[in-house]
Amino acid sequence: MNHPGPKNAATACRVLHRRLRAGVLLVAAVAQLPAQTAPAPRAPASADTIMLSPFTITSDKDVGYEASESLAGTGLKSKLTDLGAAVSVITSKFLEDTASFNLRDVLVYQTNMEVSGFGGNFSGATPALGAVTAEPDLGNGPAGTRVRGLAAATQATNFYRAVIPMDAYNTDRVEVNRGANALLFGVGSPAGIINTSTASANLSKTSGRLDLSLGSHGSARAALNANVVIKPGELAVRVAAV
Repeated sequence: MNHPGPKNAATACRVLHRRLRAGVLLVAAVAQLPAQTAPAPRAPASADTIMLSPFTITSDKDVGYEASESLAGTGLKSKLTDLGAAVSVITSKFLEDTASFNLRDVLVYQTNMEVSGFGGNFSGATPALGAVTAEPDLGNGPAGTRVRGLAAATQATNFYRAVIPMDAYNTDRVEVNRGANALLFGVGSPAGIINTSTASANLSKTSGRLDLSLGSHGSARAALNANVVIKPGELAVRVAAV
């Protein structure tokens, strides 16, 4: 058996010493690395009330007959100038100036719209029954409509399908959405949809008005609309009566 000589043994010791020294230096370098700090916990969410402004439309920005925003085009708060759909907004000022109390009164002024009834622009008769003309009752029931000469529009109240007739005394605005874009509201007529937005409480302004209308055949109508701010920005009461 061959035994290493003194020279080979010294060389082996020096190599081992270098390796041990390198290992000690490596351990020391690792020990000196800064410890990774854990991410700071997120601050708790604010307890303030979240305002869903993309889903809120008010008539405060309406100027006369001109409305600037609507939910009818996309389901979100959008400027009418940015919508690629045929949407018409009828403001409360228009209802007042035209003495329109219901859809039969106001739809005769709208483009691509027809409405049945006295003063309407189509009969609404049912050909299957052999009728040539149709005279509706004098009540304020749901109005018969036709959009773009196709079919009747779906009627809604506050963006929910409803058969509640529209009346101007508690109406803030009427939005007419013509065409298949009405399907954004859910199941509805591909011809269009007519949505009535009822008046809501104004948290910043106390106001009130009383309207009296007299007809040429002895009819009379009185409407009261009052808004009382109890706590500005938080609580208000709106009363509408006819």
